[in-house]
Order: sequence, then structure tokens, then C-alpha cells
Amino acid sequence: MPIEPIKRKNITDEIFRQMRQLILSGEWNSGSKIPSENELTDRFGVSRIAVREALKKLLALDLIETRPGSGTYVKELSAGLYANSLIPLLLLDKPNVRHVIEFRRAIEVENARLATERATGEDIENLQKILDQMEQSVGDSEKFAEKDSDFHYEIAKMTRNPFIIKVTLLLKDIMYTAMTDTTATLGYDGIVKHKEILEAIKGHNSQKARRLMRGHFDHTLKQLDSPAKKRI
Repeated sequence: MPIEPIKRKNITDEIFRQMRQLILSGEWNSGSKIPSENELTDRFGVSRIAVREALKKLLALDLIETRPGSGTYVKELSAGLYANSLIPLLLLDKPNVRHVIEFRRAIEVENARLATERATGEDIENLQKILDQMEQSVGDSEKFAEKDSDFHYEIAKMTRNPFIIKVTLLLKDIMYTAMTDTTATLGYDGIVKHKEILEAIKGHNSQKARRLMRGHFDHTLKQLDSPAKKRI
């Protein structure tokens, strides 16, 4: 992806967008040195101040690092690093619980099918432990939400799909926040659904697990829509 001269009014944002894409696409490799401020100024055709402000945004998101006397380098990219750059943007506003649940339903129904087909005995044991911890957390909405989040993340890991796992990890904090609100409003009856899903996974019945996961989210959305639950 060649650097393009800046034409938009918001020059700093456009420089930032192009450089971030160069990093995330791998064109600027992890650990590699990026062009100097002077070189970037010439290639973008903008002022040095605009380049410097865009670099500050990349530094704030932990995508690059400055090494005194050496220059600026792309940091090693990892799931945690992506989370650091994405989560602050998504958490600028309090997440709408319904929106989060609709998104989760869109991906986690298929997660349940893949996880059931690929689950090992160890996976199922781990999921059972988390469910046991959920039961022990009834009455503590924050702890319960934490274990609820762990349960669904464990299912994501069981898919053996690195993209699903990383995306779920990126959104884990947002999901936890939404789960805390949901638990505080709707209570702890969702644990029954989790038990049913786990039993389907134990039986390696992927279509049943898929159906139960969809039913779990549909039931939650229906509860949120009831007149008594309109607080969310």
C-alpha cells in the first residue's frame, strides 16, 4: 500500500489512518523501523506538525515505540496489543446491551457448533469447571458475569479458529460490561441455559448446541424487551 498525498480536511486523522493500515496489514512489519518524521512529511506532502500528531496517536495506541537515538519502530503485534488499540475506541461510550447481545448471537451460535465438533475431553473439563464457578458466584453479579464471560470465551477457544479466538478476546471486556448489566437486571436464571449447552457439547451434538446457544440469546433479548426490563 503506497503512501498517498493527503487531500482530506482532517490531515492528522488521514495520516494516522494510512500509517495504522500499513502496520495492521503487515507492510510495516513488527519490529521494523518506520520512516523518519522528515521522510513522512515529504511522502505525505504535509507539515511536520501534522505527522508528529499522527505519530502521537499511534504511540498512544501502543502500535509504535520510540527508541532514543535510533528512531521509531513498529511494536510486536499480539492479541493483547490489538485489544489495547481497539478497546479504548469501543468503550468511549457505554455499550448498549441489546447491541452487544445481538452481535454475540451473530457469532456465538456458530461458535457453539464448531466447539462441539472439535471439543476434547480436557476442553469439556475446563468448561465444566467454569460452570461450577458460575454456580458458586450466584448472588455476586460481577463475579457471575466474569465467569459467564469466561464460559463463552472458553467455547470460542474450543473452535480452534485463531481469528474467532482473537476477536472474542478483543471484545471480552465489552462483553463483561454488558453481562454485568444483564445479570443485575435479569438475575441468574441464564445458568440453566449454560448447563444445557454444556450437556450438548458433552454429547458432541453440534446442532443441538447451536440451537441452544441461539435460544439462550433469543431468551435474553426477549427478557430485555419485557416492560419490566426496559431499564437497559
